[in-house]
Amino acid sequence: MSERPTPVTVTPSRIAKISDGRSVVVVVPTAMLIEAGRFYVIEGHFGTAFFTVPTTAPAGTLTTLNLEQAEYTIATPQLATVPFVRGQLVYWTPGNLLTNVATGNRLVGRCTVGGVGPAGPVRFVLSDPATSLLTQATAQADLAAAPTMVDFNTLLARLRTAGVIAP
Repeated sequence: MSERPTPVTVTPSRIAKISDGRSVVVVVPTAMLIEAGRFYVIEGHFGTAFFTVPTTAPAGTLTTLNLEQAEYTIATPQLATVPFVRGQLVYWTPGNLLTNVATGNRLVGRCTVGGVGPAGPVRFVLSDPATSLLTQATAQADLAAAPTMVDFNTLLARLRTAGVIAP
């Protein structure tokens, strides 16, 4: 058998992996207290802070959020006073609380051990970070007749608010 040459094109790559995707470095908003081990949404990322950052930190201070899909035990004031049930979806509110209320909140995980917050403890599994970018939109009722421009624009507005489409 004869060896046949195989054409090969070598393209050098100057792109290096800098993270395993389980954490991200973010800029802390000015005058925002960050406590290690608590949950935050910073620059669109939901995760637990690795480090404490005081409110007196200079503008542009960096911290790292843990984004790892893992099971977390929560028994802090970051739980809304609602009953959590095993298997139930868990959401993050604009007021920085974990809740089981979907409307207007961001999906962040699923409850694995129920309880009533903030007495807790409640355990939940953090969702895929891409999933937790969405906020559930307000319900849109089914129409009995052909949709109008107002109906369509209402739907578009709710999708924009939920982050499904660009503003």
